[in-house]
Amino acid sequence: MSIYIKNATYIDWQSLDFTTTDILVEEGRTGGISLVKGLSADDPNPSQPIKPIKTIDAKGKFVTKSFGCGHHHIYSTLARGMPAPAATPQNFVDILKLVWWHVDKNLDLEMIRASALAAGLYC
Repeated sequence: MSIYIKNATYIDWQSLDFTTTDILVEEGRTGGISLVKGLSADDPNPSQPIKPIKTIDAKGKFVTKSFGCGHHHIYSTLARGMPAPAATPQNFVDILKLVWWHVDKNLDLEMIRASALAAGLYC
């Protein structure tokens, strides 16, 4: 299936140029993204045999390359700049006891949400 993203503001991840456009995302080994104008969900995919096209309206949204991280502890995002623990950890269990379990016990829903949003921005 191809995805047609209409009314998007595309951010080129290399040049950081902003372009108001529609985007066609094609799956598969030969797939990719194309900046297009005026494709409708009823039009056939121009570079492939006719495939279903899912349409997403991205008005007011930004679209760019994914900058995902394969391994990340989202809850730790707010630990940046956190003061050092009271004692110096000597091993992994000490790190858990003196740092992370202390952080875990003090997290509330608002802090978890803020940490997730910040992690998304950093990633």
